[in-house]
Amino acid sequence: NKSHLLADLMGENGLMLGFISDVWNAISIQRILWLQRTAYTFKRQGINMALVARDEPQRQQSRGAATA
Repeated sequence: NKSHLLADLMGENGLMLGFISDVWNAISIQRILWLQRTAYTFKRQGINMALVARDEPQRQQSRGAATA
């Protein structure tokens, strides 16, 4: 987990901030892919984009155990 200051994320004309629950959820994957496709367009307009993802700690641990 990494902390960021809002001021550091802001673009010249603002910030589009998105929230997703589990990064492995199908809807979240669609949103991430949309963000990847459209980020450059917003960036050219001076708008940065960022996602805040929440993943439950027990799911992270079970994923880590499965891949270790």
